[in-house]
Amino acid sequence: GNDLTNRLTWLFIEGATNLSLPEPLVWIRWHRGIDQQFFDFCLSRLEHSSCFPMIWNAQAVSAGLRELGVSAEDAINFVAVGCNELAIPGQMYYNPGASVSYLQAIEAALTGGKGYWQQWKRKDVAPPPEKLTTFDQFASSVGAYMRRQIEDRYEYGMKVLEAQMRWGQTPLTSCFFDGCIERARDMTQGTKYNILSCGGTSLANAVDSFAAIRKVVYTDQEATLGDIVKACKANFAGHERLRAKLLAAPKHGNDEPSLSDLIRLLERLRDEPMKEICRDPRDGSPFGNCHVVRSGAVTGGLVTGATPDGRLKGTPLASSVSAAVGCERSGPTAVLNSVCQLNAARSWQCGYQANIRFYSGVVTDPSQREKLRAMLNAYFGQGGQELQINVVGTEILRAAQKNPEQYRDVVVRVAGFSEFFVNLTPEMQEDVIARAEHR
Repeated sequence: GNDLTNRLTWLFIEGATNLSLPEPLVWIRWHRGIDQQFFDFCLSRLEHSSCFPMIWNAQAVSAGLRELGVSAEDAINFVAVGCNELAIPGQMYYNPGASVSYLQAIEAALTGGKGYWQQWKRKDVAPPPEKLTTFDQFASSVGAYMRRQIEDRYEYGMKVLEAQMRWGQTPLTSCFFDGCIERARDMTQGTKYNILSCGGTSLANAVDSFAAIRKVVYTDQEATLGDIVKACKANFAGHERLRAKLLAAPKHGNDEPSLSDLIRLLERLRDEPMKEICRDPRDGSPFGNCHVVRSGAVTGGLVTGATPDGRLKGTPLASSVSAAVGCERSGPTAVLNSVCQLNAARSWQCGYQANIRFYSGVVTDPSQREKLRAMLNAYFGQGGQELQINVVGTEILRAAQKNPEQYRDVVVRVAGFSEFFVNLTPEMQEDVIARAEHR
């Protein structure tokens, strides 16, 4: 509970942000007793690096790890490994073991398990769509397909783990994990904490799709599930009025009270089957959950059809848990309040990522930065687990597209990774630019 900031801490942040490099990742840990002068200094350094340091909430993360059986003493020693995945050095390493696709489950429920283009053959999972006469029935159908996904992907994940244990042993790395030498056992055969993860992305799109279907189909009765299928299959061509109604439904990222129950619903539809199905085969440890997008917002969007939230085929999916593309309409406080509706300790123990973008003046002007710091203190105080901030103006990013040689040092946080902006694909560049620039 005590703050350990010292002069070396300041020097590390200053040196790392002077470099303006996408690697190594630089994080700080927020806690209620954080040195506020140091926190202010970190926010001021965003001007130099454009996205570092990023911030973890030490109290929220450790609470989630304790939920999975990690001791309080060990839980506070977490680090982010890879992108935003959480682990404990020398005691636990991040390893996926199952996953769920929210949008695929929604599409399956809408089409009786067949998909818009008859690409699936999932029979007897849930009732056909014409029998889903209430939103609760529709949500239960989505949950049934999520359960089937978790079963299938857990089975596959355990085959991968078995292959790692047989053929992927790493003796040198294992020497640095507690107990491996004493037990003459490779780290793949078990460490102090064997916590695998159930991953999933596009949560914001799923919340928005649930909200749109509940409002347009079940509350206002302005369309049927069949109409939604036809519109999504046609990429909304000829269904523009229906798309407008779907887009007008409440959207995650705007502090909408009406969406709180849908966030909890989606968490429950994933958490309950995961807890029943997924256990580490080495010692029976429970799984945690994570939401780490990496580059999947753009690459996944390219191969994902139109979705019931009004998103068009081939366009980017949500790059984090904060909001889907173009849906931040009520300011930064609303975005952060929306993220706080996720239960980090109960449902995201292995890490999530939350993106937000600010105009550079917010960190360069001391009075504006003081307001930003107060807002972030409130966000983390309410349980926000993580936040990665981009501070670079749209005009600079557009200029970098036109004259990349002059802007080779501009680094941005994409999703689960950072990169020089000019090295990104045009689609990824547009995804970063499309994020709301809060002032």
